[in-house]
This record gives sequence, structure tokens and C-alpha cells, in this order.
Amino acid sequence: TLLRITLVAGLLALGLCLTPFVSSFSPSERAHAVRPRVALPQLAPGQFAYVADPRYPGIDLMFVRKPNGHLNVWYVSVRDGVHLLPDFHWWRPGRPCKNLSPQFDKGVITCADSDLPEWYKSNYLWTLDGKALSQNTTDMLPSIGNEEMGDFVFGKRGG
Repeated sequence: TLLRITLVAGLLALGLCLTPFVSSFSPSERAHAVRPRVALPQLAPGQFAYVADPRYPGIDLMFVRKPNGHLNVWYVSVRDGVHLLPDFHWWRPGRPCKNLSPQFDKGVITCADSDLPEWYKSNYLWTLDGKALSQNTTDMLPSIGNEEMGDFVFGKRGG
């Protein structure tokens, strides 16, 4: 019994000693305060908007508020005000698309340009969660962040 009491006391002491160490892994309030952020457009469920990424020229953030209210944010290349479809990978911009947008009634994101060749129409489709619906392209590139008091805070996970 003395061995068990000593073991329990040792484990409790170890837990108490490790608590400050483990809690130091969380970012400080100062680090959180200086995280980059961008004003979040007011989006009702079933709406979307583009906002220029203040950190990277040539990149827009596509904010999509799904019908269930969940917000998804993706990086989309832009040149001369026109969004660019990926040349297989999103980091390698390809064909321009004047109307890259979600079609909430179909649950997809696609290029709705009328002059888009049929091959592009059938292969450049993504779910509202950014998952590719074709093997000819990759998933959309998500921006990690979270909503906070009217802003999108980059790098912040969770609530």
C-alpha cells in the first residue's frame, strides 16, 4: 500500500509539474493579437464573396457561407481582376474564369463562363467543401483561420 500511495503521489506531482510546460504550447495573447486578419464580408447562408488577400498579391480569398451557415475560405489566383482555374494544381494557375462561383442549388463550385469548353465544365467541379469531383484537378486550397468579431483571423483554429 505504501508503494501505491507513493506511485499515486508521484504521478500527481508529475502532472502538476507538466501543466505549465504543456500550457506554454498555446500562443500568447500578444501573438494572437498580431495575427493577420481581414474584414469578413457579411454573408448570409448561401452567399459568397471574394476579398483580396492582404498578404499575397495575386491571390483572392473566396469566402463561401454554406446553406447550413458553415464558412469555408479558399485561396484563388487572380490576374487582371479575373480568377484563374488550376492547371491541375491550384498553385499552378491556368485558364482564366470570369465567373468562378458556387452553385448552391447543385452543391458545387464551378466556372460558369458561357464560353468554357465542355471538358472544363465536366472536370473543374468542386463540392462546397472544396473537394474535387474529378481526377483531373485537385482539392481547393483552404485558408486556415476562424471568424472573430467581424474579421477572418488567419492561422486561428477552432472557436
